[in-house]
Amino acid sequence: MSHSKNSSDLGFYWPYIAFIVVLILVSAGIGFFLGRYTGSTNSPTIFKSGPAGEGMVKVSPLFKIQTALAQGKITAVNNSSVSIQDDKNQIGSFPLSKNFTVYNQDAQNKNILKASYEVKDIVLNKIAAVNLKVEDGQYKIITITYLNPASSSATSKK
Repeated sequence: MSHSKNSSDLGFYWPYIAFIVVLILVSAGIGFFLGRYTGSTNSPTIFKSGPAGEGMVKVSPLFKIQTALAQGKITAVNNSSVSIQDDKNQIGSFPLSKNFTVYNQDAQNKNILKASYEVKDIVLNKIAAVNLKVEDGQYKIITITYLNPASSSATSKK
């Protein structure tokens, strides 16, 4: 003998099934709107005002290395920082990393760059590509590479 359920037996469960489906949809909607419109306190990168107006960077634990590239004329140097002026006359000052490197053209062969690790080899009023890396919550200069006039004018016109 086969036992079959008639549709009136299932009718008893429909209000409960409908209630559960509606509850799930309402919960998902509330979760979406709360997450979407309240914002997250764990944003990956936050720029905020630091000491003396310097930009401080909070990095995400997802980032292994965070770098930046600036191109411009070196306008000022002291033992711990360098000022750079770009082609739009914007000026920024950045601290030097403990292990910074300066690449200047070789005196005998202009196609060869010589590495230096001393502040005295940073040349004023010359166009340079400056690589920065986030260290201790702020961008610090890791390399300064002086560009020959032909390559710096070609890249600044892009």
